[in-house]
Amino acid sequence: LNFLSDCLALGGERGPEGLCGGHADALTPREREILQELALGQSNKQIAKALDMTDNTVKFHLKNIFAKLQVTRRTQAVIEAGKRNILSRSHPNG
Repeated sequence: LNFLSDCLALGGERGPEGLCGGHADALTPREREILQELALGQSNKQIAKALDMTDNTVKFHLKNIFAKLQVTRRTQAVIEAGKRNILSRSHPNG
């Protein structure tokens, strides 16, 4: 409901991938996992290994993350995710 409210507040503006303003809530749980790995400075190969997927799948998810966050680079995605409080605050190693 918050997503719909935000879209209506934006006057129905549509961002990349047809999402209203590229709303961060539109990130899937898997995209959030990838973004978390990205924030740790992991390469695509490292992310793929950690999340048991192929390099191409990582690239596909990153493309979607970049579009939803309206960024073009990995560092920008991490910065934007931080601004939107998308990243988990806990460190994966405890």
